[in-house]
Amino acid sequence: MTDKMPPPLILLASVYGLLAATGLFLQQAIIASLLLALLAVAIIGRQKSAWLLMMIMAVLLSLSGLALALLLNMSSETSPDWLTALQSWSLGQQFGLICALMLLGGIQGLVTMMPNVRLWFKPKMNFNIIQ
Repeated sequence: MTDKMPPPLILLASVYGLLAATGLFLQQAIIASLLLALLAVAIIGRQKSAWLLMMIMAVLLSLSGLALALLLNMSSETSPDWLTALQSWSLGQQFGLICALMLLGGIQGLVTMMPNVRLWFKPKMNFNIIQ
């Protein structure tokens, strides 16, 4: 096993860090931004839980694309503002957003399932800093 981080994982951790920094800078989705920043640090630290969280996030991202597709077809006067704003988009823009969510989830899932990425994470970590 090598000590070199796989390039797809470097790219994914960089995207997580960039999204976290952008969210914190714009003061939008603070808790999600902090969790993404912690995930990027956990990836660099080779935590096995980061690999599991990346898998969970890939599934949730794909499911959010499906849920968004269902929500956009519903019409209701009591829908939230963000949903009414998305419903005012053209069908092509809505389709593009849904495809982007599902594509990102798929890419993240593929990167997570790569054998060299799986081998990067250590199953048992020693947190003893005095060695």
